[in-house]
Amino acid sequence: MNAESVHNCLFVENPKSKNLEKSLRFKLAAKASVSLVIVLKAPKIKKLDFLSYVTVRQVVSQNQSALTRTEKTIKAGKVHRQQTRVEEIQRVLVVGKLENPQLFCCKAIFEEKAQEFVIPLCIKRGESIHKFKVPFMLSN
Repeated sequence: MNAESVHNCLFVENPKSKNLEKSLRFKLAAKASVSLVIVLKAPKIKKLDFLSYVTVRQVVSQNQSALTRTEKTIKAGKVHRQQTRVEEIQRVLVVGKLENPQLFCCKAIFEEKAQEFVIPLCIKRGESIHKFKVPFMLSN
């Protein structure tokens, strides 16, 4: 099953702007290469085995000649030639395992009504900005 179609969680980091995008288009010189970072954004999913494909497609600009292939067909004794545009498409398999770590506050108190852990905080009246140091650790 394709994890991208189910969870919509794969993004590509733009090498120049460092923004996360669903698709990316850029120019490469001859024999040039670029490293792309594929980001999995899934904050609500705790564990996920994912399998997906990233499609890399060569797009030819208007001032460049497109790659073409000539197909010959013979119909009723006549040779017909038809040029078709060839697109270079590569599919890269992306396989992985996601295990989001869970943080636990050492000072948390279990609230029985809500059935959740809560963190008690003290607030001073009259102050508009409050700063808190809350100790967290990874839970196993």
